[in-house]
Amino acid sequence: MKAENALSIHGGNEQLFQRLLNDSGALLRLNTQGDVTGIMRMSSAEQDRSPEWWVATRDGHGEVFDMVILTAPWDQLSHVFYAGKKWPKLYIVKIMSEKELAEQRIQALFGGASVLWTSRHVWDAYPELTPTTHWGPFEVDDNLFYTNSMERLVSTMETSMVAAKNVATLVLQKWLGLQFVHGRDCRWDNRSTFSEGWDLWGCTGS
Repeated sequence: MKAENALSIHGGNEQLFQRLLNDSGALLRLNTQGDVTGIMRMSSAEQDRSPEWWVATRDGHGEVFDMVILTAPWDQLSHVFYAGKKWPKLYIVKIMSEKELAEQRIQALFGGASVLWTSRHVWDAYPELTPTTHWGPFEVDDNLFYTNSMERLVSTMETSMVAAKNVATLVLQKWLGLQFVHGRDCRWDNRSTFSEGWDLWGCTGS
């Protein structure tokens, strides 16, 4: 059953991120050109210069970048997954419903003889959080950023966007400085008020 008061986009929630990607104007590389096989830190001979990162792709090529943002899961797992064989006449169907569907209703939808088993799961709108003091860094190495550092707290699209916003802030801060991110008149005291400008990160003195 779906969580109470949960909202969705007609046609699929993935449309939100597709629209964000389209509006960003970013250069998107797919298939073998976008399938990253590894990254390598390239230290500069100049002492004061930040390292660059070589990103290799499955097409046998690669490119050097000033900064790399990793947006894929990067946590260690201790689970083993086995590759099984498909049943040629077995299909898995997922149904989201406002309330639990009776077994008779499911049988009526698909035909009694065609339903082999049913598994139900009730999704809570807000998960039960376990306190923790261990958090991964957003910048795991110099100019190498990781947007999934908040996954230990809660794994949702909304928190992923907050984490990505934090990473974007760190990148802008490195490139353009604190004043660009926080504003020129930012004392961070009780007289300061948060900015309502396009970036929503800075503040302005009263």
